[in-house]
Amino acid sequence: MSRLLFELVKSMTLNEKVYFKRNAKIHSGNEEMNYLKVYEVVEKLKEFDKQKLKEHFKGTTIEKYLSSEVNYLKEKILISLFNYNMNRTTRNQIQKGILLVESLAAKGFQKEALKKRRP
Repeated sequence: MSRLLFELVKSMTLNEKVYFKRNAKIHSGNEEMNYLKVYEVVEKLKEFDKQKLKEHFKGTTIEKYLSSEVNYLKEKILISLFNYNMNRTTRNQIQKGILLVESLAAKGFQKEALKKRRP
């Protein structure tokens, strides 16, 4: 586990945590994903302790891939925070609009992209 992951989880607001867990469960269906198991353990830690995390998963399949799961979890949290905060500021709304226009244009929908760019 990295200190960044620990601090990232601890810095999340209650609403951000709920949003993250809800979206993660939607995308995983009924199957609990390994990165969510790692998240639950990190969330319960009172202080950064890489060894406690390793000990928790000792003897499981997660133990072998813990580094990958930690990196995947960090990425998922960052994407979740990005999505959660997408419409919070005017700047973010503009960036979202640009991304939507670029996506439409890249798929060959130039007319729709031009319509989208107008207020």
